[in-house]
Amino acid sequence: MSRTYDVAVLGLGATGSAALFHLARAGLSVVGIEQFASPHALGSSHGGSRIIREAYFEDPRYVPLVQRAYEEWSRLERDTGRHLRLTTGGVMIGPRDGELVAGALDSAERHDLPHELLRVPVAVRQRCVNKVQTQLKCPVQGTNRFVVRAALPLLPADTPGPIAHLADIQSGAAKLSIVHYIYDGMREPNSLPRNPIIVICRILSFTLLLTIAALGANVQLYMKDGSSHLVREYQAQADRVRYYSVERSDWEEVPLELVDLKRTEAEIKQRTESQKEDAAAQDAEEKALRAQRREVEQIPQETGAFWVLDDKVKVLKQAEMKVVNNKRRSILKAMSPIPLVAGKSTVELDGLKSSMPINVDRPDFYIRLNSEERFGILRLKPGKLTRLVQTWNIIPVTKEVVEESDTVEIFRKQIADGMYKIWPIKPLEPGEYAVVEFTEGKGNIQVWDFSIVK
Repeated sequence: MSRTYDVAVLGLGATGSAALFHLARAGLSVVGIEQFASPHALGSSHGGSRIIREAYFEDPRYVPLVQRAYEEWSRLERDTGRHLRLTTGGVMIGPRDGELVAGALDSAERHDLPHELLRVPVAVRQRCVNKVQTQLKCPVQGTNRFVVRAALPLLPADTPGPIAHLADIQSGAAKLSIVHYIYDGMREPNSLPRNPIIVICRILSFTLLLTIAALGANVQLYMKDGSSHLVREYQAQADRVRYYSVERSDWEEVPLELVDLKRTEAEIKQRTESQKEDAAAQDAEEKALRAQRREVEQIPQETGAFWVLDDKVKVLKQAEMKVVNNKRRSILKAMSPIPLVAGKSTVELDGLKSSMPINVDRPDFYIRLNSEERFGILRLKPGKLTRLVQTWNIIPVTKEVVEESDTVEIFRKQIADGMYKIWPIKPLEPGEYAVVEFTEGKGNIQVWDFSIVK
């Protein structure tokens, strides 16, 4: 006997099963189709745990989605009677103006998330991590105890000490063994101290220790039989290779004739070059982001059009326009429709020349919008004592406006919410032009006129 469903969900991994659940809860008749027996670990997202970051550095628009996800996790906990979510504070470490920290800070500030900036100098292999920031400062609701055993007294007995205690740590001088007690979701978790400073220090200390431990660059020491050893360092001697085994935390030796030094050194060289390329790419990206932020900051906050030359900003004056038809003239001062008469009308500016001369043929303009509208650059046509911006063909009954204008091809780049940089693709010939913002088909237009002069 056949059966009809409202919705079929193909694939019951993390996303598919969640979609199936919510559709069914909404009252729809649904069927889920999966090639493997559920649950399974053959999809794209699996594991014993997942992290959710409320202060999303990628884009502040994720924050409401994450907060909604928190609500759904809480609801799922109530429905199942199980503790599924462990809420902790978070820490972001990096340059203040880097993508990670700046993005998380932007999300936190826009959505009023509790956060704090820390600046902590810590010497690590003669490199200085000079700015450390936390992502969030929230109560920790689980057991995370860090036990550190070291050849040198790095920290007090079994709890991370103040950040200042880390200032003299020398990379490679101690072995770090970190024990993380696992919470299985079945028991009510114990609470750590709720003092946010203690929470932040513990998280920050743990993160810094992991960073220090990772700085000793491990390499694969290849054998000629195809096997390999993960080593922290090695020394090629006359008849043997001496290496420090990461797995056994001790020095070992192997006959030189068994070691594939050529492959080992080639991989080390390749990795070094890749790291340099990644560092250069990241540096270039951060420079571009800093340049874009400076670009945004130099433009006034009010809506309008602006011309920038040699880092100097000039405000373009909004023009007063006239809509002319065979019956009357109407002055159009703002983005608001005027009474339209069926037939043909023209949008005109008084005078043959703009009061804003520009002596470069590919000027950079910035336009800051009050709302989402169309915009661009138009080439103005000379009239008797006016300049023609657009011709409007107004359709009877519907009063829809079909605009005719001489549009300049431009590049456009969004550099902030509601803010764009525009510039012509080809050099502009001397003449009269305007930056415009308009609502297509409605007769709404704003004009900022300028002249290109030699």
